[in-house]
Amino acid sequence: MSEVPLFPYTAMLNLFTSHRKRFHTYQFSFHTYNQGVFLIALLISGCGSGPTSANTPEKMFTEVLQKPIPDSITQLQGVGDTWQGYQVFLRFQAAKADIQSILQSGYKSVDCDAISSDFRLPDPSYDRFDPPWQPQAISSNQCWTANSVSNPWTGSGTHHVLIDQQAKWIYFAGLGI
Repeated sequence: MSEVPLFPYTAMLNLFTSHRKRFHTYQFSFHTYNQGVFLIALLISGCGSGPTSANTPEKMFTEVLQKPIPDSITQLQGVGDTWQGYQVFLRFQAAKADIQSILQSGYKSVDCDAISSDFRLPDPSYDRFDPPWQPQAISSNQCWTANSVSNPWTGSGTHHVLIDQQAKWIYFAGLGI
């Protein structure tokens, strides 16, 4: 028995790619729903694995941590994904009073081993930090977590803060769905 196309006409998909100012057109024909789903999955899987957010670290900070950014926040760096939720990694330095202000917004002290995996970057391409992102190498740290976080980017998120007591870095890992 032959397959009956779900679309009455052959669908055509044109992809334009640019390489050194030369444009190429690729055409893929598909006749059935199954082949179309395969083509879309193939295209999505071919999209890079690096961070997707075009937001600045300052924008990420104000949306997921605190608005406005306190004056004592320095050396703010960040990377992440912000589409249909978010996964954001931030690192900065701050005065003790501003750190306390952030932690008083719903964070609870937690064993750092319990949340260490949440500070792992999803891919090496995410490490755009200087010095490199290495919270797992910190021996003198304190950790906090906040669950059921609500902010402009999510109605349900989980945030973790790790403070490197020796180097005075504050690491933040946030996931919102």
